[in-house]
Amino acid sequence: MGCLPFHVVAAVAVMAEILRGHRRDGERWGGGSILDPENGKEYRTAVWLQGPDHLRVRGYWGPFYRTQTWRRSRADDESAAGAGRRATESRP
Repeated sequence: MGCLPFHVVAAVAVMAEILRGHRRDGERWGGGSILDPENGKEYRTAVWLQGPDHLRVRGYWGPFYRTQTWRRSRADDESAAGAGRRATESRP
């Protein structure tokens, strides 16, 4: 069996569910996991919002952890704004 072409692997990685299984605990969501698409390993995680456009993601490996800040992409903002405009424009 040969290797998959890069564009196929990239498409699968983009469509993969990366965060899953979280439950709300006050201002945070915990008890879930994150998938590292580069090596296929899962790590325990906690996530929380830091403002309207920033998601803090903390992954744990034993007693160690790493925290990243994920920012909402401008494309998300533009597509949401565009959807709102289209819905408004189509009303009688």
